[in-house]
Amino acid sequence: MNYSIIGKHRRELMGISMLLIVIYHTSIYLPETLYRFKALTDIGVSMFFFLSGYAMLYSWDKNPDAKAFIIKRLKRIFRTTLPVVFVWCLPQVIIGRIGIGEFVAKCMSIYYWYNGNLLYWFISAIVMLYLLTPGFLTLYRKNRKATMTVIGILYVVIVVAGRNGFMNHIIQFSYRFIIYFIGMICAVAAKEEKKISRSVWIISAILFIVPVVLMLVFKDAVYSAGFRYVAETMMTVFLIITITLILEKIRIDMKISKMLGDYTLEMYLFHEKVLYIFTFIYFKIGIQFDRFGVVTNVLSVLAAFGISIIYKKIIGMVLKK
Repeated sequence: MNYSIIGKHRRELMGISMLLIVIYHTSIYLPETLYRFKALTDIGVSMFFFLSGYAMLYSWDKNPDAKAFIIKRLKRIFRTTLPVVFVWCLPQVIIGRIGIGEFVAKCMSIYYWYNGNLLYWFISAIVMLYLLTPGFLTLYRKNRKATMTVIGILYVVIVVAGRNGFMNHIIQFSYRFIIYFIGMICAVAAKEEKKISRSVWIISAILFIVPVVLMLVFKDAVYSAGFRYVAETMMTVFLIITITLILEKIRIDMKISKMLGDYTLEMYLFHEKVLYIFTFIYFKIGIQFDRFGVVTNVLSVLAAFGISIIYKKIIGMVLKK
């Protein structure tokens, strides 16, 4: 199987990663065993990082100019996110809950870096990765082994430092950032028409199995202190390759996952907010027939998806004027 097959199924993979993130955010009551499985669906974030890195290689190669690349990426993400963040945070300024400085920092996606606030942390993370992309690709194409060695050592140092309390406020990013660059490396291999070697299969399978075994054996100890993020990062490549192979073999048009893949950013912006509103109504009214919150959560997903479609169309219409 060639690495390019990942690009062929990227929309479906993006949709699957978004579906996993939606499951992670749900508030359905689950027994402990299923709850642990639900916690692992946060791997959708690592998958999204990988797929974003994969796509950015192609975007960069169209016009390998750092300034043009960064401006283009920032325009694309902020034109979608800024109106939502602005509208969501402005009432908090009006009632005096947050100050102007914090409001601006949240709108510009820099609040996370010094405060660790998880409101739209993913936007902060992906913007940072966009900024690092030109430098990484330039260095990688000059000396691949040296670049990956430096990135690998940096990742290990950050994880070790994180285990000792350093940078705990940005642990969601610092334990995952490397998978974005691995996604770009896979895209480089795809452009060079390379096949996924047996050694890559074996190594990625080992990196998948080891965290699973550790989590089964040590349970709570593995889930704590951010190790789960490291585990998810280790598992991502094998999961992406395996799902891609399955999609290629079954040859079924995955329309739902493709649709989700087209609205991943919008779903990220709206789903948690809609779920919060629906859950508030659920507890306020006390809906007896929906004891475990299944109906409430399903309706919140459908509503968020509908809002995402409408919002994307509105943004597109405004930008055309």
